[in-house]
Amino acid sequence: MIPAIISETREKLETLRSEKVWDKLDQHNILQVPTQRNQKRKRFMDELSIDKTINNGLKKMKTEVYYVVLDSLLSQLNDRFSDSSLAMVKQISHFSHGVIMKITHQLEIGKGFNPDMIKELCEYYNLDNDLIASELETFYNVYKVTHAD
Repeated sequence: MIPAIISETREKLETLRSEKVWDKLDQHNILQVPTQRNQKRKRFMDELSIDKTINNGLKKMKTEVYYVVLDSLLSQLNDRFSDSSLAMVKQISHFSHGVIMKITHQLEIGKGFNPDMIKELCEYYNLDNDLIASELETFYNVYKVTHAD
């Protein structure tokens, strides 16, 4: 569930970072930005390039605020929730009460346990997948008995 929320948030932020969305904001007169007078920046003697100032308040708002904020949010989201950490969260969800009860029900009706569901977790910690799957199946059965509804 958490990985899905993070992915949806990433997609939404990336969608917001388009010209089309910006134009929609501008279209509804949401952005009332005053224009500023052109300011000259002091240039040092060894500088070759000239900084171009943006005279249009709307363009300045788009480039210096809107895109900067969205880029910062996306960067923080990607730094804090990398794909590997999201995979770990997904794998750890196999140990929640609801998932354990669902799997024990599948074991009771003879469907068996799928060891691939913990494959990434075992690879991350360099564990034997078959051994951990066997132990997990035993754990599920014990959990079911001790936590019967």
